[in-house]
Amino acid sequence: MLIQPARTEYEVVKVLVDRLGRFPDPTRIFVPGTHSAQPEATYLLMPTSFENDWTWKTPLPVTPAGARYVANLPDLEQPMPDRLKYFLKHLESPEVMIANDAYGEFAQAPYPEIRELRESLPRTKVRQWIDDEDTLVTRLGLYGILLGLSGREGDAHSLAQRIQKPTAPDEIRLGIDGIMAGYLLLKGEAGLPLIEERLRKKDTEPNYSEVFAAMKAVEFCWMYEESFPRDSLKQTQRLLLEHPDVADLAIITLSRWKDWTIQERLMEMYDQKEFDFPAIKRTIIRYFRICSKETDPSTGKPIQHALSAKQHLETLRSKDPERVQQVERFFRVE
Repeated sequence: MLIQPARTEYEVVKVLVDRLGRFPDPTRIFVPGTHSAQPEATYLLMPTSFENDWTWKTPLPVTPAGARYVANLPDLEQPMPDRLKYFLKHLESPEVMIANDAYGEFAQAPYPEIRELRESLPRTKVRQWIDDEDTLVTRLGLYGILLGLSGREGDAHSLAQRIQKPTAPDEIRLGIDGIMAGYLLLKGEAGLPLIEERLRKKDTEPNYSEVFAAMKAVEFCWMYEESFPRDSLKQTQRLLLEHPDVADLAIITLSRWKDWTIQERLMEMYDQKEFDFPAIKRTIIRYFRICSKETDPSTGKPIQHALSAKQHLETLRSKDPERVQQVERFFRVE
């Protein structure tokens, strides 16, 4: 006997989006599986495939507001900043489905596209979202950047207070990286001392989620904000070398930024007990290998910091030959 697979029947009340004009005519859809759908409820059905046989995602309960939100979604061919203006209006919608979808669009949007919204951002609302204790902490990073793009001096003070909030060493500060980035967007180079204060090694145990967030905020400014002096950002990044938990990441970043001034400090770290971790030692070796390949663009000859890096590399080879050989075997210098 042939057993028919279970399926649930849905009546099509309204087609919200059909930009390709390919939605089938029938007014009823059969979705595989048994669903506990309420007869009078409304559900949102989205296709996973419509090449030959239409297949569907799990139906989602939808309110009239949610249906309107989906029906008015901007066309994918619109410029990203124009699309984001639509989602901006729904970031704090009382409808969870709408708010989550709008936030998801911002979460995957490149920062340069978000920056194009600078003149359209509702500064007062964004500030209220950040100050509201009911705002999801996972959204604070985005809102911090939005306030950094649209805010004023008073907003910078508010962000600074949030950054300086006392925290326990094991507290995870979700979103503080975006708050720090937004503060730096408002203050420019003048905001770096506050970030540096959070990075300086103190007598108390550091909050490493905060240290890592500060590192990401500084890297954000290096990548996207050319107005920041490069040397100032390098100086701030160097403070991370005092933190064993992130020292290897800091070394990688400084080598990418071609900061060759830390060679003596790295040689000291190599022999210090608090930095005696394989990842840090390998990263130090890689730093010297990369630096030793630097040449003068005009002559093609090695320059002074490359020669000193080569000497340091040979010193490490004499004291730790196996590890240096391992790094040379597995990490190429392009």
